[in-house]
Amino acid sequence: MACQFFTKRECDYIFSLKDQQRSRFFDIWTLKESYIKAVGLGLSIPLNSFSIIMDSNNSTIGIKSECNDTSFYFKQYSIDSFYKLAVCARHDHFPSEIKQMNLEDLVSEIIG
Repeated sequence: MACQFFTKRECDYIFSLKDQQRSRFFDIWTLKESYIKAVGLGLSIPLNSFSIIMDSNNSTIGIKSECNDTSFYFKQYSIDSFYKLAVCARHDHFPSEIKQMNLEDLVSEIIG
């Protein structure tokens, strides 16, 4: 599945460490998903038309696409051992952690 939707660079990153393939796949997948949502085009952008670039510490450093738009920043959060959340924005001011809330707490916080 990765080779169908991801670039060669991303596949090389995913498959370079056998014991981390699943984790790396979901890292790339969630980061790509956050980017296509941030630009507002969703899946009309082919997922293999841009690359998520990871540095040597497995931190996202940017994207490489045909338009070379690197003015996006990423932040990834682990929700638990089975879920990851990635956000993408045109600024690099992300909270250091996220707060999980149930619906009642959310409504209470919004309404006051």
